[in-house]
Amino acid sequence: MTTRILIVEDEEAVRKLVRRTLEKQGYHLLVAASGIEALELLRQHKRPVHLLITDVVMPQMGGRQLAEEMKAARPEIQILFISGYTEISIMRTGGLGKDEAFLQKPFTPMALARRVREMLDRADGESGSSKAERCNT
Repeated sequence: MTTRILIVEDEEAVRKLVRRTLEKQGYHLLVAASGIEALELLRQHKRPVHLLITDVVMPQMGGRQLAEEMKAARPEIQILFISGYTEISIMRTGGLGKDEAFLQKPFTPMALARRVREMLDRADGESGSSKAERCNT
């Protein structure tokens, strides 16, 4: 099974870092600079998307709204929020729930790769597939 990840980040430098890091891990990536662009990609891409990585604060459509629309279209998708704001400050403003996955910027490529793998492994465990069935290429 090919693992597909949708990256949504309005800052080009961060978007490139995330893309390079996850390409090296062998994931198939879809990349968007905005929530609106991401929704259009999702409409065009009919194959499963396993993980959405989205910035919390973006112009036009924030990560929270994007995540809600993605979950409505594809309930099985995992969501990892990223932000330069602290998790506590985002939770206080209603941007994230306490059980939602979050990675604070700046992060290292290793921290990103580890967090993504944890989320995908957890999703695999919940769906009952084994590690032997997984392939990231």
